[in-house]
Amino acid sequence: MNTPARILFGVVVALAAIWGWSSEWGQLLRGRWSFTQSISPDTGTYFRLEVKVTYKGEPVDFDIVVGCNIRRTGYKDGSSSVEVGMVPVVFGKRMPDNKGLVVRPPDACGGRYIKEGWIPDDLLPVMVVYDDADTLAFGTAYMSVDAYASSLSELRFERATIAAATRQEFDTFRKEQTNLANQASWRSVMGYRCHAYARYRIPEVARDLVHQAWPADHPRYWDPGPTPAFAAALWDAERQRDIGGPFRGRLGWADSGESPANRGVARNTGGGQIGPPQTRSINRWGPSYYPVYSDNNTGLKMPAHVKDWPEYIRGLPKFIGQKVDFQNGLTRGLAYCYIAPSVPDSTPSPTKQHWESVRAWNESPALHLVDRDRIIGASPRLANKVVRFIERDEYFFDIVEFYLEGTRGDV
Repeated sequence: MNTPARILFGVVVALAAIWGWSSEWGQLLRGRWSFTQSISPDTGTYFRLEVKVTYKGEPVDFDIVVGCNIRRTGYKDGSSSVEVGMVPVVFGKRMPDNKGLVVRPPDACGGRYIKEGWIPDDLLPVMVVYDDADTLAFGTAYMSVDAYASSLSELRFERATIAAATRQEFDTFRKEQTNLANQASWRSVMGYRCHAYARYRIPEVARDLVHQAWPADHPRYWDPGPTPAFAAALWDAERQRDIGGPFRGRLGWADSGESPANRGVARNTGGGQIGPPQTRSINRWGPSYYPVYSDNNTGLKMPAHVKDWPEYIRGLPKFIGQKVDFQNGLTRGLAYCYIAPSVPDSTPSPTKQHWESVRAWNESPALHLVDRDRIIGASPRLANKVVRFIERDEYFFDIVEFYLEGTRGDV
């Protein structure tokens, strides 16, 4: 082999060695095997949420950097490490009494919210106080300024602001601050579904019809059924919150189709929520919320096997299907956050006995109450929720449920 050929051969061998050493095979030989195929460009956006409150008289500050649609890493086996949507979708701190104080940042993803002034000066995000910081299984959400003004309140709200942030600030935040809502709680027991009733005055257009339908013994709370004669006049009428003041829309977030977790809480005088100015009309106040819970959801120790659930419930002196915690209006502005126990499938596939047990559980007798008063006419079956009911011939209650988790959110 002549000299030029030897030089060319040596270059090829060297390049091959370099390629082999840096290839996956070479990394395997060195114990540095990597399955990584590609890392997509970072197209995420970021914002900083600062919240100041006092908890039982002591100041608590939150400085949270939220990432939106952030980098996704793909792997050659088809799997991926994904951080998309909002991260963190909730952020919490442990309080000195071992309760958990959690903030749900509004979904201000996308540059328009900050650039076009869609963040109000009176922003009011959803905040939740969880009874046990170790599990975050049951919490009380503050859904209006009424909640902070209540004598029951453990919180006083001061202010919240949102500003643009960077990936570097996001990475620093993730390294330096620990989220109380970790993966173990978020994926298992954390109460991220919140439950309440909105209470409204019965409008004049429906008052006579409701009065005529009021049962003869005039119960305080009564369920008229799904399609009463006054349904159209009442359900579709413009609504007014129970303590007065204008209110538009069927629910607090009906105009946008989003829950208060995504937009923030509507203040009683208007504002409080993110979004275009036309959706923050001063004439659209937030409704009056009252929290509701169920023995089916709030820590009741169900037997390990589904087949034993119906007999267990029947053996209880009473089982609460729904109970509105009204307290003569003292709980106005609150919601309770928890999750239902999942019904496990039998292995390897659900059997006839399994589904019979589930059906029997759903048909178990249950009480539907407002404080200690029964909702007359409500179905006695556990599975039948009371969606709407009437108070005398003056007010009606409409069920409200929303999630803290958001679209593709993570902690």
